[in-house]
Amino acid sequence: MAKKKEAKKDEFSELRERFSRVADMWNDDRKRYKEDMHFLHIDHWPAGVRSQRASDPTNPRLCLEIDQLSQYQRQVINDSRQNRPQIKVRPVDSKADIETAKVFDGLCRHWQEASNSDTCYDLALECATGGGFGYFRILHDYLHDGTFDQDLFFAPIQNPLTVYFGEHQEVDGSDVKEVWIVEEIPKAEYERDYPGKETTSWEGEGSKYGDWCGEKIRIAELYEMKSVQTTMHMLETGEICSDEDYQTAVQAGLQVPAIKATREIPKKTLYWSKFNGAEYLEEPREEPGDRIPVFPVWANVHNIDGKVIRTSMIHKSKDAQLLYDYAQTAFAERVGQSPEAPWVAAEGQTAGFESEWDGTRSVRVQHYRPVSLEGQAIPPPQRQNPSDVPAGFAQVMQQAEHGVQTSLGMYSASVGKKGNATSGVQEQEQARKGDVSSFHYHDNLARAIRSAGRYLISAAPKILDTARVVRILGEDGEAAQVQLDPNLEKATAKQGNSSIFNIGVGTYDVAVDIGPSYQTSRQASAAGMLALAQADPTMWQTHGDLIAEAQDWPEAQRFAERSKLLLPPPVLQAEQAKKEESPEVAMVKMQAEQAIGEKDQAINAAADEIERLRQENATLKALHDLKSAEVHVKSQSVEIDRYTAETERIKVVEEIRIKDETLRLEEEKAIAEHQIAMMDAMKTEEPEPQTETDYEVTA
Repeated sequence: MAKKKEAKKDEFSELRERFSRVADMWNDDRKRYKEDMHFLHIDHWPAGVRSQRASDPTNPRLCLEIDQLSQYQRQVINDSRQNRPQIKVRPVDSKADIETAKVFDGLCRHWQEASNSDTCYDLALECATGGGFGYFRILHDYLHDGTFDQDLFFAPIQNPLTVYFGEHQEVDGSDVKEVWIVEEIPKAEYERDYPGKETTSWEGEGSKYGDWCGEKIRIAELYEMKSVQTTMHMLETGEICSDEDYQTAVQAGLQVPAIKATREIPKKTLYWSKFNGAEYLEEPREEPGDRIPVFPVWANVHNIDGKVIRTSMIHKSKDAQLLYDYAQTAFAERVGQSPEAPWVAAEGQTAGFESEWDGTRSVRVQHYRPVSLEGQAIPPPQRQNPSDVPAGFAQVMQQAEHGVQTSLGMYSASVGKKGNATSGVQEQEQARKGDVSSFHYHDNLARAIRSAGRYLISAAPKILDTARVVRILGEDGEAAQVQLDPNLEKATAKQGNSSIFNIGVGTYDVAVDIGPSYQTSRQASAAGMLALAQADPTMWQTHGDLIAEAQDWPEAQRFAERSKLLLPPPVLQAEQAKKEESPEVAMVKMQAEQAIGEKDQAINAAADEIERLRQENATLKALHDLKSAEVHVKSQSVEIDRYTAETERIKVVEEIRIKDETLRLEEEKAIAEHQIAMMDAMKTEEPEPQTETDYEVTA
């Protein structure tokens, strides 16, 4: 027992050292994250400056905040919301196929929609642009309490400061070997979720990162990727297997091909565990996937003298924003301190009317007493010109605002302001330049989503490891169901009119398509069609059904169907010919027609057989009549009676068999004709194939 405790102590000492190393690496980035997020969302003014300006209780000075940064951050985030990156799966090797890749596409859409992945993406991008980095993760769990089937789902990381991301070389962090997720939970919640577990402090090397005990208990999750050298063989048949599998087959006495080539490869295995300061809350367990399912979204990343620096979108704009606040504050103070424009009046002119001239109340008519000097009437009281606020304030504010825009690389046109453009083309060009300047934020998010897609296709075969029916989503959001079978030897197999898929066969890769959502593209398409129809009304005669189908009216489909009936005959014939060109439909129709032909031949043969039997029956009857006559003439014979009875029995049995065979053949013919009719109906309703242009984002 003592040795076991000593081993656990050594293990946790190693964990503390590893955590300390990763935490030290992130100290500066975490400090910048806190400062930038505090500046963006809480207070622009440094604490010392604000307290100094407010130190005079009789005349505290202003500290105005006129936010110029949030509008540019919102522009980047909302632009990303309008152009959602979409995961696109593509086959790589000969064992993979396009149909299975489409199933992967549908599964990825299902996982993203079912777990609200858009909120994960938006939160990660908001944290990245505001603080320098953000994260989201993918988890797996049971579908519900009544099953052992699991599924994958996206989960947001609300506070990026809980994540300690290990060293990595790839920009998207896909090669990271360890990721720590540290959180604090109330002690009562901890004791409820982990009864009987210790609540001791984290001692030793990790103590400087906080007390892991108290009113809140600090616990940690650790993802770590371990590599073990594995021997792989290529056999003479071209198959590839591990040395362990090969030796197992040999020991089992199986006939195995000879080894053609051998090499050593690192086999990566992912592990996850959870622990407090003294013991495991959940023991290390193996996890599916080819990478750690925590995906970083960076803002600006720079390597300076071997040290990676991560900064936010607004990090270099804080000084310009503070200068703008100083200028606005100084302007407000100067305006507040400027006296009102005074009145100049001769002595005695306001006598008796002092309340109308002291400025304490607003009056429509002000009275004064005429006064003369040496016989000359003195003019009525006159207001003097007010003291001007120096024009330099406006110039400083303009310079500060321009400094904010220059540091961000985004100008007024980027956020919808007029700017200094003199034409609509110039405004669009300025807005485009702003989009280009901020495109790397969208690109970094797309890289994270691409890495998440690659994790999904690597983990899915291990999570969906039983034969089941799963839900997939099409590009238009329509749901469908497909059958998965992990025991299938190839990626796709036909079973009647449906297909069965094994997503564990073949190699697939992921690209990311950045552009408007399907609904946005559909609305743009509908608007474009209507614009063309307005410019050329004759298009309604040839394209009316397509224009109607693209609309969002409640009766758009019925409108399209009715418009299709009015299409010119050449258009209808071309559409019909296009549908008949489908090889699958032609194959099914040919098979059905062949079956009908075979049934017709069988019916004709049965009719010939019936006619032959009728003729034979007539012959037998004639013989029977002859025998009966002979019996009447000569004598009655028992043998003839037996022969006659047998003949009648054979005739009845044969007629019954022929009638049954005829009914069966006619029934099969009716079924085949019904199938032909159904195929023609399906062919008529088959939707037009759509094409899509995928845009692959390179790492």
